[in-house]
Amino acid sequence: MKKYFLFALIFFGLGCSNHKFETITIAILPLGLDEKHEYIIDEVKKSISQKTEFKVVVLNPVDMPKSTYYEPRKRYRAEKILKYLKGVKPDSVDYIVAITSEDISTAKNGKKDWGIFGLGYRPGVASVVSLFRLGNNKKVLTRRVMKITKHELGHNFGLPHCKKSKTCVMSSAEGSIKTVDRVSNIFCKACQSGLAN
Repeated sequence: MKKYFLFALIFFGLGCSNHKFETITIAILPLGLDEKHEYIIDEVKKSISQKTEFKVVVLNPVDMPKSTYYEPRKRYRAEKILKYLKGVKPDSVDYIVAITSEDISTAKNGKKDWGIFGLGYRPGVASVVSLFRLGNNKKVLTRRVMKITKHELGHNFGLPHCKKSKTCVMSSAEGSIKTVDRVSNIFCKACQSGLAN
């Protein structure tokens, strides 16, 4: 498991790129992704693969599984999506990140159905990011998706929400897009230390 934390150090830009580690693979799955958002897949792939030694593959697009649909609110349950992702993750990849245009939710803060930007197992191998609440401006949307994807992968690597820094990418958004915009695209020193241990 230690190798995953070493790769996390590379992924999060902590100056370890001169070391040679066995590459891990991250799969990006377009899941119920609207055609107008297809460009974001290349942006996410580019963002991860240009700054890391990760191998990034894009899986064939699939429709959102009907078993994840929550009829009372007309949206999809994120925890059911994560369960689905674990089941479809190819053995050849270490992590799978789904990008969707659909609205997703989970139980949070005493609410049965709380709309969210993303969810990732901590630790785990699966995460999902929703574009539904991230706006229509391509530049702004892309920036937000990068932060949320890094945040959810941080959970996959074992990081909890950050309570040390309000600008750490691991800060909890608490359902506010203002928080996503306020945080940086990097981890604070405390979270960097958490990745290293």
